[in-house]
Formats: sequence, structure tokens, C-alpha cells
Amino acid sequence: SFVLPINKINLISKINFINDNYNEFLFFEKFDEGYSFLALNCLIELSLNKKNILSLEQDISKLKSHLVSNWSDYNLNNIPIVSGGIKFDPEKSSGEWDNFRTVHFFVPQIIILQKEDETFLIYNFHTNPKNDNENIVNDFTRSVSALFNLDTEGTVKKNITYESSGEINNNKSLWNKEVTEAKKKLNSDLKKIVLSRKIEFLIKDAIDWTQMFSELETAFSNCYLFIVKSNEAAFFGASPEDLCGAPPHCGHR
Repeated sequence: SFVLPINKINLISKINFINDNYNEFLFFEKFDEGYSFLALNCLIELSLNKKNILSLEQDISKLKSHLVSNWSDYNLNNIPIVSGGIKFDPEKSSGEWDNFRTVHFFVPQIIILQKEDETFLIYNFHTNPKNDNENIVNDFTRSVSALFNLDTEGTVKKNITYESSGEINNNKSLWNKEVTEAKKKLNSDLKKIVLSRKIEFLIKDAIDWTQMFSELETAFSNCYLFIVKSNEAAFFGASPEDLCGAPPHCGHR
């Protein structure tokens, strides 16, 4: 794992290009903390045929024991080298999530990590007797050159048109009734209930992800912004809280 300090990069401006050129990526940002994280390409699949996160422990420990890096040259010891996630309810299936695996954790080939005034490019690669230094350098150059040479100036802002493909329930009295009923179920064993509604839209235009996340940054500057792409599907949004936590030495969320 090779880390290299680079000039600050506007990752939001790259998302359209990334979406068009990568089948799988993960982007995460906490705008008001100056933190952003981008993971591109799957170098090592850790969760193949795994049913839960606990079954990954042995694989992650093995990975850690074989990891060789120059992180210490830059006083880095908590790069989140493993990316991925788990479906909210792995026991249920829904067509919207067919492109996402139940458990999916991987080591990205490319990571861009920004923390306040520091930006690092992390390039992960396999080493073996047949993989000489020249091949590694060529792969590295080919993998990142397009991303950094991309001209993102002059983006034209456009409105996204869509139409509803289903009935939207905006009945306030019914919603208040459901909230009241949910509150009655709160007890010592149930600390929190999240109510949600499913609204379906048919989007007529290609999504301008750069515009989308620029507006999310403005509207929800203290939230966690994210997008996870898998094949033809994308899961994105802005959340006011972490979906999961980890000790400081394990990296970020």
C-alpha cells in the first residue's frame, strides 16, 4: 500500500466522470469537518460467500499481517483500507437492492483521503515475483492519470425532470396517527423507531452527480454525504448521523 501526499482535489467535481467509468465506487464526505473519502475499484474481495461481518475477522487479520506500506513516512496509521457495507436487513429481499450484495467488503485499488488541509492518494497493489516495479508504476499511472487530468470547469447547471410513478401519501393526519401509534410501542426494549415512506420517481434525464452533491453540501453541510455505486445502481443521500461507529484507531465511519 503506497501513500502519496497530493494537492487538494475537489472530489465532488469528479463524481460524474467516476460514475461513467467505474462499476463500483464509494464516496463519503463530512463537509463541515473537511473530511472526504473515495474508494475506487476492487483489488481484494473480502466478503465473497460471507453471510455476516463477523465471518470477515479472520480474513481482515490475515490481510493486516501481510500489509506492507509506507504509511509511517507520513505519520498515518488509520487509513480505512477496507471499504464496504451490509444491507439494512439481509433477511429481506427487494428488487431495488438486487445490484448490492448482502455483505460486501473489499480493499480498493485507489483511495483518496482528505482530512482538513491534508490530501493523500493511496494506491494498493499485489506484489509477487512476476510483478516487477515497472509494471506497478505503469498500472499506477494508467489508473489515476485520467482522474487527475480531467477538466471539470464550465459545468452547466441543469434541472432534473422526473415524474411520479406511484401515489405519494401526503396525508398529514394519517402520518400523525402513524407517529402516535409508533410512540406507543416504545418501551424499555425498544429505544428508537424510524418511520419512512417509499416514493417512486421516474427520472427522465441523466443525473448530474456533481450538481446533486454540490446542492447537498449547501443544504446539509453538517450531515454525512455518501454515494455507493454497484453495477447499475447507486445508493446515495445525506444522513445526520453515523450508520455505524468504530474506534478512532480503526479509521472513519
